[in-house]
Amino acid sequence: MIRTRYILALLALCVPAFAQAQNPVFTNTAKGTPDIKSIDAISFAPGALLIGDGKGAQVFAIKMADQPMEKWAANELVGLQDKLAERLGTNAKGIEISKMVVNPQSNLAYVAVRKLDGKKDLIMTVDAGFKIREMPLTDVEYVRVALSDATKWKS
Repeated sequence: MIRTRYILALLALCVPAFAQAQNPVFTNTAKGTPDIKSIDAISFAPGALLIGDGKGAQVFAIKMADQPMEKWAANELVGLQDKLAERLGTNAKGIEISKMVVNPQSNLAYVAVRKLDGKKDLIMTVDAGFKIREMPLTDVEYVRVALSDATKWKS
């Protein structure tokens, strides 16, 4: 729990810094599959999805492509857990939703989901038409920031 609070606090500090700096974090990126051990927190900064990885004691900034703005007709996502679980081939008790954020650039919802039978962490997207997809975390442009004194935060 302390680790998650630490990552959330770090993400809260990163968002204004990314916003002011106009994406200079992406001047030195890697391309490929980030070594994400867990997805404990997600947030957005301009042009980036931030992923807090408590097990790996790191934060990733995944570069986001421009997307058109979607207009939602619904005010709530009724049955979201059931629909996510079905998409992942399980039932609602087989997943855990840890966080949901909305991309302010596109209105696309991003949901951090843990599939319990394999302890697999994923990010799923939900669009205005309630279409659910898995966000690929392969062949992406990203930056990794290690947390200082990582051994202190690992459990």
